[in-house]
Amino acid sequence: MGQHYLQQELVDLMKSDAGIFSFIENAAIDGIWFWDLEDPENEWMSPKFWQTFGIDPATKEHKAHEWQQLIFPEDLVLALDNFQKHADNPDHPYDQIVRYRHADGSVVWIRCRGIAIRREDGTPIRMLGTHNDITPLMAEQEKTNIQMRSEIRSREKSLEQAKELLHRKNEEISALNADLRASSENQSTILGGMASAILVVGHDQQIMYVNAAACDMFGYSEEEFLKESISQLVPRSSREHHHSLVEGYAKAPMPMVMGNDSKVYGVTKSGHKIALELALNPISFNGVDGVLVNAVDISARVKGQLQLEKFAAALERSNSELDAFARIIAHDLRDPIGRVQTLAEAIELNLKNDRPDRALGMVDILKQTSEHSIELITDLYTYASVQAGLPDDSALLPISLQGSLKQALHNVGDKLSGVTIHTDDTDCQIMATESFVVQVIQNILSNALKYGAQTAPEISCKIEETPVSGILSITDNGPGIPKKSLLEIFQPFTRLKSNVQKPGLGLGLATAEKIMTHLEGRIWCENAEEGGARFCLEFPKANSH
Repeated sequence: MGQHYLQQELVDLMKSDAGIFSFIENAAIDGIWFWDLEDPENEWMSPKFWQTFGIDPATKEHKAHEWQQLIFPEDLVLALDNFQKHADNPDHPYDQIVRYRHADGSVVWIRCRGIAIRREDGTPIRMLGTHNDITPLMAEQEKTNIQMRSEIRSREKSLEQAKELLHRKNEEISALNADLRASSENQSTILGGMASAILVVGHDQQIMYVNAAACDMFGYSEEEFLKESISQLVPRSSREHHHSLVEGYAKAPMPMVMGNDSKVYGVTKSGHKIALELALNPISFNGVDGVLVNAVDISARVKGQLQLEKFAAALERSNSELDAFARIIAHDLRDPIGRVQTLAEAIELNLKNDRPDRALGMVDILKQTSEHSIELITDLYTYASVQAGLPDDSALLPISLQGSLKQALHNVGDKLSGVTIHTDDTDCQIMATESFVVQVIQNILSNALKYGAQTAPEISCKIEETPVSGILSITDNGPGIPKKSLLEIFQPFTRLKSNVQKPGLGLGLATAEKIMTHLEGRIWCENAEEGGARFCLEFPKANSH
């Protein structure tokens, strides 16, 4: 079978346009496709394109309908919509994750990317694209999602059981209240025998009765309770609102529950704030109208609910970051590994053909590629370790900020050749973990070295002290950072358009931000008035704790 005309055209294009070759070289490929946009039914697909789906390439024509029969219909709509946007606007990336049906019936997750080849007037005439198989990564992501959803359901079930228990207690209180109305002479005896906290409050807010459980919950003796009004148990910021609620209840007393959907808080004698759920029932106590209050401390449940909300937010972040991991690993990590394999084969061929000089030159490239791979893997491991949670032994201790800066400068010393470093002897004792502080400073220094000025680079390090914190600022003399990107650069896998050709995953600043949060500090970036980017690290002072 002769060579397809689109395949030949692609080969010729790669020879004449270095950008096309660079596009293919920088992509981890599980298939290539080249589409004739002037005759859209014609599309050349490489053999690996079909083999990824378990299909013999010889059984398929180089026609667009062949792959469109395999892709999920809803994903085909997404792909065609992205194609149209990319055709209309070269700055819109043609890059999406879609699903195909494998020959064995399973689902294959593909990251599909492409670039339009255009005439001088901008009209797209061809489309070159690549496929990356990310099925294993998506399977792992789904496994994580299932585990987290199971945990969320389990916690929701526990909350429902707690609510049901409280509901039953409220019913018991209502029944008890009916008994109390019929037998007022035994009220104190009956209330005193109850295990839950019970208070009887007059409409003037004066406490008329408390049982032992209420004394234990709030830390007051019975004598102290009876000398005070109920407002002593209400947080100061809520007392005015509480007073209006009491007045409203006195006008229309009825059984009701508070704190189930909205937060209700009480204050103990020691000033500790506790979350409460209250069941209110009208009562006549020793001939005086008032309200019977059954108080349940739900602080643990509220804390659990907050943890559940944080868990759900963490799940959403995890999904987003797992998706980003899939994209990055499919490209940045597989690319240098593929280059190592190609270089190894080329070295072997040159040695067999008695061309040791060529082989030796390739060895240097092989070493650089291997070092780049190790750097990528190290960045991924460091970020994943921080994402999983910093160790419990990362205690905050008084340390020298100047000492940590000097250690970080020493650690990156081999990269500082030709760089002018400005520092002074100012120091500040901060509360932190030294190894983490050094790591953060190294990340900022590495960022300044990579993206700062390429000629006559300078880095200025300055320590300032405030009444409660120590601040280290690191300023380079590079081009600075666009104002709209000053916050997003701390998101994982974020790289500015101007920096995409430089090595790295975009994890250094994200790792630094997570560590600073753990150290109870903060990190931010601003553009210096004299030019360049300035990163500021603020740590709690040792004597401010």
